[in-house]
Amino acid sequence: MERRQSPRLEAGFLATLTTLVEPGETMPVRVEDVSGAGMRLTLAARIQPGTPVKISLQDRLLLGEVAWCDWVNGGIQAGVVLEHSLDGLNHLRALVDALTAEAASVLHPGAHKR
Repeated sequence: MERRQSPRLEAGFLATLTTLVEPGETMPVRVEDVSGAGMRLTLAARIQPGTPVKISLQDRLLLGEVAWCDWVNGGIQAGVVLEHSLDGLNHLRALVDALTAEAASVLHPGAHKR
């Protein structure tokens, strides 16, 4: 019986997973499918269920928790329940850079002039 509340969409793209426990571990993962509430990943090493994780891909950062991790079809797969998503990180980075430059010019006027 299907228990998911939202449909899964096939994905097939690469991302980076970082565990948010000490010591943190970072590894490349393949996102197999996604939904509004979670995703299924193929990864190189097992991760303990309940581990909080950060998943980075292009212009997006996702935070969630590993729900399960097991051998599936000859590889290690994990299900992640997503809790937060930050989009538009490139725009945010550009804004922070612009504000930092502006603050520096206000605090140190003429520092860049010769």
